[in-house]
Amino acid sequence: MGRIAVTPAAGLALAACARSSNDVAPPPTPTQLRTAPTLDPVGVFDFSTEVDGQPVTGVLSISGSPTASAATMSSDIGNIGVRNIAVDGMRLSFVGDHPEATVSIELVFSGDSFSGEWDAGDSFGYVSGSRR
Repeated sequence: MGRIAVTPAAGLALAACARSSNDVAPPPTPTQLRTAPTLDPVGVFDFSTEVDGQPVTGVLSISGSPTASAATMSSDIGNIGVRNIAVDGMRLSFVGDHPEATVSIELVFSGDSFSGEWDAGDSFGYVSGSRR
């Protein structure tokens, strides 16, 4: 029997076709399919910020379930009614109704700590805090 000359390109093509089905990676298991973490917003959180250059500390309390939450926010400058609570991955956003302004707040969580921003139209600031 004689030898057959095979070009390098043809050799690669033959080698690819000759791969065993055992060489194919199995599909991932459910534990390998991990989704991005989603925040459970329920809990009590201490926060600090500045308003008009003055330090402000307070407490954000969220009750209910991760998908149906109610919240209250109290601080040295008064209480804020909270509405429109939304969770997107590790982000928490809501609107606060203070007697002097409506405040939009967006927080980004990393573990039990968060940082974010608030915007009340004419003023804005940064906020940080953590879960109790």
